[in-house]
Amino acid sequence: PAAAVGAAVVGLSPAEVRRAREALPPLEPLEERLLVLALGRAALEEAMRSPEEMLVSLTREEERLERALRREGNAAEQFVSVSDSTLAAYAEEWAVFRRAFARHHSELEGRLRSLAREIAPNLSAVVGAKVAARLIALAGGLEPLARGDSARLQLLGSRRRPSRDRGPRFGVIRIADRMSDVPDDRRGAYARSLAALAVAAARADAYTHADLTAKLLVRRDRRVESLRRRRS
Repeated sequence: PAAAVGAAVVGLSPAEVRRAREALPPLEPLEERLLVLALGRAALEEAMRSPEEMLVSLTREEERLERALRREGNAAEQFVSVSDSTLAAYAEEWAVFRRAFARHHSELEGRLRSLAREIAPNLSAVVGAKVAARLIALAGGLEPLARGDSARLQLLGSRRRPSRDRGPRFGVIRIADRMSDVPDDRRGAYARSLAALAVAAARADAYTHADLTAKLLVRRDRRVESLRRRRS
């Protein structure tokens, strides 16, 4: 059957697939379409079984949920919380919905963090599992992230280009671990240092699989303390 053929060829090169197809007896048009669909479905299922692909999908879904929760919260502040608003009567229903929505987001976030620690343990330790997942998703995978430099990593997720007038610009690294421990006027310096450590962590996760967690955390925390002392 076409489905069995599709499952059998997953992982073959295009040339090998062509040779396998040529070895089959002539197919009717409907059978040919079924074969193509089976091949595509099998390839998609194989790709989605990849932990990294799952991480990227989970990260994008978690970001969408986070944005939706933020929008709902803003809307509630403007309308539901106003006593004489026509929507005030729905405050209880909205609260039930929001709790369910937030619970789903929390569960999804937990799965995302767990998978990020599995795929990129060094990176997750340095910047936090959620930020690690977002960096991987924005770069298109762990290896593309590891091939880039620290300047590129620092800007992943940024919504505008950096300029001298506006000052330094950061992407998702702005919510990385320990960023809140650094004075506001020193966060640019911390982001640059953290981006360099994050690249080293990503390369270890992608290529050598060495456990650099302890070494990288010492360097990160030392940098945080140095920046805090300069402020005082």
